[in-house]
Amino acid sequence: MPSGMKSFRRMRVMGIDPGSRICGYGIVDEQPGGSYLHVDCGGIAPPVKRPLAERLDEIYHRLIALAEEFRPNVAAIETVFFAANVKSAIVLGQARGVALLAMAHAGLTVYEYSPRKSKRRWSASAAPTKIRWRKWPRRC
Repeated sequence: MPSGMKSFRRMRVMGIDPGSRICGYGIVDEQPGGSYLHVDCGGIAPPVKRPLAERLDEIYHRLIALAEEFRPNVAAIETVFFAANVKSAIVLGQARGVALLAMAHAGLTVYEYSPRKSKRRWSASAAPTKIRWRKWPRRC
């Protein structure tokens, strides 16, 4: 490499939006200049009628498989937001714990971000609404 040129080492990030009904994920590669290239995204949606333990098991194993397939360097996961429904918050916390465990077992450093900060990074708005977020162009 000519002197004065910096080498660029690709950083692949696996982002996780935890949930017990649908656990969303996205994989991007950082490009020179700080932009990102979409690699893959989707949702893990175990059948809702299955017991919670079985749904969490499926989420765990699918996240492990995705980490093995795409080999990210790091993971990013949304933190739990304030929820008025205590039961929903507990179930979300369990799904989040399973995602954290899967990423730890995959050997990844995990960075945690608030839902607002995460969505702000990927949208033009400082506080995108759920409706606006859902209309964001999907590649999956």
